[in-house]
Amino acid sequence: MDYRTIDITIVTWLKGLELSRLFSKTRAVVSIVGGSLISRQETPACTYKGNSPTWDYPMRFYLEDSVLQQNQLMVVLQIWCTPIFLGGNQLVGEVYFPAKSLLDNWTKDKQTKEGSHQVVTPSGKHRGCLVFKYDFGHDTIRGSAPNQESR
Repeated sequence: MDYRTIDITIVTWLKGLELSRLFSKTRAVVSIVGGSLISRQETPACTYKGNSPTWDYPMRFYLEDSVLQQNQLMVVLQIWCTPIFLGGNQLVGEVYFPAKSLLDNWTKDKQTKEGSHQVVTPSGKHRGCLVFKYDFGHDTIRGSAPNQESR
């Protein structure tokens, strides 16, 4: 099988974050699902620039090229909050879209791209935009995909 790498860097969440940054830890989780692939990585807790949480944390995923080309992979970006005193995890919002849409946009000039999508809360409301950068490997890799555990 042939694999293609994608590097995704979660940059920031612009506007709409209504959590207290003093009493919670906020992190982003990136999952790529579809075909036989389920791969998940998460960022460390964020830092803040003004009121916007910022991660600037790179992650690398290995995607089966034929499944990617057939538009069978979804990228899911989630924002999770862990209240410091209460514990537990709370889904704050998420974004999802086909991985092929990123590949199609990237193919135009094969440069690192920046993307943004509206964050949807569990109740269905739109709360700001999640900004990320992405870049695909220029060549496919033959054989089996390297281990895709969290970094």
